[in-house]
Amino acid sequence: MGTLELAARLPDTIPTPRLVLRRPVMGDVAALTELANNIKIHRMLARLPHPYTSEDAIHFIQSIARSGDHHAYAIDWDGTMVGVAGLQFGAGKTPELGYWIGETFWGNGFATEIAIALISAVRATGARAIRAQALSINAGSRRVLEKAGLELEYEGIDDCGVHKGVGVCTFGTIFHPVAR
Repeated sequence: MGTLELAARLPDTIPTPRLVLRRPVMGDVAALTELANNIKIHRMLARLPHPYTSEDAIHFIQSIARSGDHHAYAIDWDGTMVGVAGLQFGAGKTPELGYWIGETFWGNGFATEIAIALISAVRATGARAIRAQALSINAGSRRVLEKAGLELEYEGIDDCGVHKGVGVCTFGTIFHPVAR
């Protein structure tokens, strides 16, 4: 099954015990801009510009969030956007999980909750595996991925992009068939 087929099988909305993962919409521009325009978040992510402007948020919502190789979700907590999570797909590649939580909402266990929900959603598509990356220095994200059931596959130095020369950990898991 191709990666685009996997993306098409993902639900539009994913409820968790406390959160709702939903399609990002234009009404999210102000919250997205406010949350993402944070140097602490930018330093840990490969593709989040800084400063983050409303134009960046509009571009993300209109052109990236649900493009052929991305399936992003706004993370909603009782009507408040708290971050973004999603999956990146590439031809012949394992789906890659990514997420960020606004600094105001750190320490609530939201990242672990959404990682578990997205891993479950990917498994339900029929995907064979999932992976995620975290900077080696990002102990919080590494813990999230471990608590969500991913295992450290390797640690190395990034050889391209904004984190060229920086330590990166790759986590993953292979989904085993469920006995019926």
